[in-house]
Amino acid sequence: MASGGLGIRFKPNMDGNLHVVDLVSNGPALNSGRIHKNDVLTRIDDIDVLGWDLGRVKPLIVGPKGTPVVLGFARSGCKVPIFVRLERTSLPEPASNVSSSSMGMTLMLGSGSGSRLVMAVA
Repeated sequence: MASGGLGIRFKPNMDGNLHVVDLVSNGPALNSGRIHKNDVLTRIDDIDVLGWDLGRVKPLIVGPKGTPVVLGFARSGCKVPIFVRLERTSLPEPASNVSSSSMGMTLMLGSGSGSRLVMAVA
């Protein structure tokens, strides 16, 4: 079965927590309407991932296309966590698997034709 992703670009913030820097057009995360830039990833399913790096969260986010995953986020100004159930899907092929800038490196992760999880590392 092909792997799927969620269409979220993460980057570690100054505290070492992963925050959302971008959402992929037509990806499950953007289509949910519930995930915002600067949200901090706190949970994946029933696992507390606060402070984890991209390498540790990738195997929990990437999975068989069509399968569900529940992400938890902290948002500035919200006192309660935000939980979003998403279904992994194929994402558009990136033009390149790796690009870099002064802000860090963007990796397109996943396997299978058209299946990518978008993440960023500093």
